[in-house]
Amino acid sequence: VSFYTSMAKDIKAYFAEASPGIKLNQIDKETVLDYLAYMNNEATTRKGTPYGKTTIQHHFSTLRNIMEYAVYIEYIKEDPCTKLQATDRPKREQHEIDFLDSEDAIRFLTCLDSEEELAYWEKNNGSPLYWKCLCNMLIMTGLRRGELVGLKWQNLNKKEMLLTVKNNVTIDTTNKEEKDPEKKIHVGTTKGKEARKVPITKYLLELLEALKQEQDEKYGTLLPSAFIFCRAGNPYLPIYPTEPTRLMRKYIKRHNLPNMSPHDLRHTAASLAIESGSNVKQIQQLLGHKDPATTLKFYAGLTDKAARETVDGIESLLRPTAQDTEKAE
Repeated sequence: VSFYTSMAKDIKAYFAEASPGIKLNQIDKETVLDYLAYMNNEATTRKGTPYGKTTIQHHFSTLRNIMEYAVYIEYIKEDPCTKLQATDRPKREQHEIDFLDSEDAIRFLTCLDSEEELAYWEKNNGSPLYWKCLCNMLIMTGLRRGELVGLKWQNLNKKEMLLTVKNNVTIDTTNKEEKDPEKKIHVGTTKGKEARKVPITKYLLELLEALKQEQDEKYGTLLPSAFIFCRAGNPYLPIYPTEPTRLMRKYIKRHNLPNMSPHDLRHTAASLAIESGSNVKQIQQLLGHKDPATTLKFYAGLTDKAARETVDGIESLLRPTAQDTEKAE
């Protein structure tokens, strides 16, 4: 809501100045083209920098949604945005997808073992186990950062080795007037609104059980509503969604690792799943993409190897020795 409110405010301000008194049913194709020309050549951010392609595309999409609704309620007969040629319509900037291959992913996780005695975590009132669990979750399940932060202990099904992903924690960055960061935290539903089941491996379950024991010893036996990756000092508050990114920057610097973000580890999970032999449908379900075209667009062809199944396949790439030992037992 805050996103569309912000976009609509900008659109309204433009038309109020460029065409005072204009009504919605007076906006035609040429008017929309003039608006896009302004966005591309004149509009600037609060810092005075030109709008990026993605921001322009967001504004255009909002205007198009307004027009589509006006057609729906029969206020106008047709949407002028649909008359634009494909070359006239703004497009988002396409960034190259960053991910770790299996060798770099193993190194990324191996470095977690050398964190155990680091004074860094004590200074930051944290736990090396907490961080080890967080990184393994991202790289083995492909969860979005906000989904990971929104996980509660009640979302873990130990018997079935499943996580129910239903919450998404975000920060409202559009309300510039609000100075209290706590009031900007929003715990909502995940993308698509429908909860999805994400399988975890035996190794991940063991990490989670160890983390739960550590938190019980620290805070007393936790209620199921406590967050898995909770705020220091209060297990019933989620960490800020930006916290994993901040911690990861420091972790990467300490170990001279490839520059990765939590979302890049989501891409890594997808690429490892492809490398392990998973098909598009399996990866779509794992990542929670509503449309398989999204999965194909970002991940098809990232690697050429093919072998096993999604989650167990990822673990076999990251922990081959440990898995062979478990099979032997």
